[in-house]
Amino acid sequence: MHVKAENEKGKGGATVAGEGDIVDWKRMFNIAETVGGIEWHVVEREDCRQGSNLMEACAECFENLKKTGKV
Repeated sequence: MHVKAENEKGKGGATVAGEGDIVDWKRMFNIAETVGGIEWHVVEREDCRQGSNLMEACAECFENLKKTGKV
């Protein structure tokens, strides 16, 4: 399953995993695991926010996923 977070409904714009206003992350994880049988979640960072580096972007993803209970 491939999920891509976006901001501003209908306007696109990739964002950090665990953020955005289109994906309900907790609900998506619950359905993926209980209905879809998903056991592993892999985060792919395609780019960084302006002014941040790759490690900072990864840290943002990690902190957001901790809020969903996945880390």
